[in-house]
Amino acid sequence: MHCSITPLILLVLALTSISHATAGAVFIFTYGGKITRFQATLHVPSPPTALQGHGPDWKVQATWAGMQPTDQSCVLQNVVGNAGEEVGHWSHVPSFYDGVTKPSWREVYFEEVQLEVYPGDEITSTWTLDETSNKWLDTWSVMPGKIGTSKGEVPYGGNYTFDGSKFDPKVPDMAEVLLMIEHVGIGGGPDPGWGSGAVTFTNILIESVSTQDWCNHENSET
Repeated sequence: MHCSITPLILLVLALTSISHATAGAVFIFTYGGKITRFQATLHVPSPPTALQGHGPDWKVQATWAGMQPTDQSCVLQNVVGNAGEEVGHWSHVPSFYDGVTKPSWREVYFEEVQLEVYPGDEITSTWTLDETSNKWLDTWSVMPGKIGTSKGEVPYGGNYTFDGSKFDPKVPDMAEVLLMIEHVGIGGGPDPGWGSGAVTFTNILIESVSTQDWCNHENSET
């Protein structure tokens, strides 16, 4: 009996930095591959210029690294956003957003308290997939900059194990990386725009397992 095994392709992508983005997003696709590890360091930008407020009318300003499946139905993300009660303050919000959860969309926060972070802080986020259990370990560490240090901030970190099988429908494999600047008005709130200057991501690492050859012209996803 003839048996053929297609070799797996391990993709490792390391980038020095992505910077000077003013709005929108950088998408990194793995051409059908399943991401097994993703890491990025976000350099916290200048303070937000709007207050997020309370629902249903939000004015969101945020920047974050995260991952989503091919159908873009949900996002694993470690967000730096303008939550809080005063304008000009960033909060660190590790979380999961699911837009197709039954009976309605759902957002899960990985920390009970959303700690304040400061311009110049470096936040390193690492997502590692346990391929046996299919659970994600989301790990983050915050290194204070000059402003944070002057406010009494000290280095700290945390982690959360995310189990996508507990959702209905079950969370698909992650296949796309996102490096985002987000500004949006939700409900009746106007778009607050983006006034926090450049955003820089460094030390970007992506590991993905695939059976597809991304440089093959016959691959429709290339």
